[in-house]
Amino acid sequence: MYNIHLSYLSHVRILFLILILFPSIAESQWNLDYNSEVYLSNEIATVRIEIDQDSLDLIFFEDSLYSNHEYPATFIFESQNLVDTVENIGFRLRGNTSREAGKKSFKVSFNTFQQGNDWFGFEKLNLNGEHNDPSIMRSRLCWEMAHQFGINATMATHVRLYINNEYRGLYLSVEHIDDTHVERQFGSDVGDLYKCHWSGNLSWQGGDEDTYKNAPWGTRIYELKTNKAYDDYSDFVHFLDVLNNTNINDLQCELEKVFDVHDYLKAAAFEIMIGHWDGYIWNNNNYYLFQRPDDLRFQFLEYDLDNTLGIDWIGIDWADRDIYNYENNERPLYDRLLQIPEYRDAFTLHIESFIAMFSQEALETRIAELYNLMEDAALEDEYKGIDYGFTNEDFLLASAEAWGGHVDQGILEYFADRVESAQEMLEEYTLPMAIQVSDNSPFVEPTLSWEVNTPFGADDVWAEIIVDGIVTASISLTENFENEWQGSTPVSTSLDGLHYQIKFSLDGTESTAFCEPKWIWISPAETGLVLN
Repeated sequence: MYNIHLSYLSHVRILFLILILFPSIAESQWNLDYNSEVYLSNEIATVRIEIDQDSLDLIFFEDSLYSNHEYPATFIFESQNLVDTVENIGFRLRGNTSREAGKKSFKVSFNTFQQGNDWFGFEKLNLNGEHNDPSIMRSRLCWEMAHQFGINATMATHVRLYINNEYRGLYLSVEHIDDTHVERQFGSDVGDLYKCHWSGNLSWQGGDEDTYKNAPWGTRIYELKTNKAYDDYSDFVHFLDVLNNTNINDLQCELEKVFDVHDYLKAAAFEIMIGHWDGYIWNNNNYYLFQRPDDLRFQFLEYDLDNTLGIDWIGIDWADRDIYNYENNERPLYDRLLQIPEYRDAFTLHIESFIAMFSQEALETRIAELYNLMEDAALEDEYKGIDYGFTNEDFLLASAEAWGGHVDQGILEYFADRVESAQEMLEEYTLPMAIQVSDNSPFVEPTLSWEVNTPFGADDVWAEIIVDGIVTASISLTENFENEWQGSTPVSTSLDGLHYQIKFSLDGTESTAFCEPKWIWISPAETGLVLN
C-alpha cells in the first residue's frame, strides 16, 4: 500500500459516498454530455494501437522525435457500447517539447492513407500523455469548464492506451481542431483556419502577406490549415490592420466588423481564471483563428490547456496576477480591447460570471467524480512517473496539494486563490451595457418586439425606430424582471424593413447596443426566379 494522507483520502471517500447516496445534492455543475460515441464523460474507454515494431522503433528513435511522418497502424476502440477496429490509420508523435518526454503524446489520423476517411466524423485524434501534470486531469477540467462557460471548446476524455498490447498509461483523448471541428461548431468548414504558434502576438508587421507566412522553425507562425491551395492571407492581414492601426476611439465599431470581440473577451476571462499562461495573453502561443463563412468575422479558439490550474514554468504567481495587466509585452488583442470602456466592462462581467458559475464546492465535486473514474487506470500507469517521478501518492494528492517544482499549487488551492484575488481586483462598471438583445424577426408583422438583458447598470432602456435614416419613433422598454427589459411596437406593412437601435442610460450617461443600427425585414422582397 502507498503512504497516503488519510485525512485527504477520507474527504475524497466522503464525496464519493455523497455522489452515490445523494446524487441530486452532489450533482456537478458541469455539462458533461458530449453526445459522442468517442468522447465519453463517465467511462474510461480503451484505445489499442497495433503497429509494426520496426515502425514503432523509428517513431521513438532519438533522431526522428520531431518527425511528423505517419506510420501505418491499426486502431481499436473498446467501450461498454462500442468495439470497433479501423485498419490502416496514420500514427506518429505529436507535441513540441513533450516529444522528448518519457510519456509521449501521439496523433491518430484516419485519413492519411485513405483520403476523405473519418471515424464517427473525426479525421484525427490527439492522445496526450499529460506528463507535466501529477493529477492527469487539469486539461480535462479546463475543457469541461470551457464547454460550461460557453466558449468554443474541443471535447476531451480519458482513455487507457495500449500499444502492441503494452499498457502505456492513462491518456487524455482531445479532439483535433481541423475542418471537421469547425464544421460541427459553425456549420461550415469553408472558412480560413489558422493555427497560431509561439510568437504570434497579432502585432502589425506591414501590409505584405508574405511577412505573415514567415516560418522561422519550419512551420509558419500563423499557419493556414484550410484552403491551402489559395494561400490567401489578405483577410487575415486586414484583420490585423484594423486591430493595430485603427484609432482607439473608432476601434470598437471597426473591429466588430471583422472579429467576434465579445466571444474573445469571454475567452480572455477564461484564460486568466484558469491560469493558462501558455495561451495568447502571456505567451502568445496555443490558439487558433477561424474566419466564419457566414459573416466573415474571425473567431478566437483556445488550445492546449495542460499548463493551467497551478502549473508554472516561469516563476510567476498566476493566482495573484493582475487580471487587467496579465500580458507579457505586446498583445494588441488583449491590450487594445481593455482600453475601450465597454469592452473592459464586458471583460469584468465575464470574470464575475466565471466566479459565479464555478464554485469551490462544484469543483471539489467534479474532481471527486474524476478520481473515482480515473483511479484504477492512473494507479496502474507506470509511465506517469518517468519524467518527473510522480508517484501514486502524488496523483491522489494532486488536487489538494502542491507537488513542488513546476507544480506550484494543488488544483483547489490555485482555484481558491485565483477567485479571491480576482474578486479583489474587479473594477466598478463605467457604462450600462447589454449582453443579449433579441427580437422576433423574421416574424415581425404586425408587431416588432424585443427582449434585452442588461447585467448591470441602466436606469432606462429604449428602442429607436429608424426609417430611411430618420428616427421615426422612440419606444421605452419595461424592466419586467431584474435586468431583463421588454418592449414592442406596431410596424407598418407598407415597409420592406427598418433599422432599430437599442439605447441605455445610467445616471445621464448613454450607450448603445450596436455600433450600427440593426436591419429587420418586414415583408419579403419581390423577386423573381434568378439563375446564377
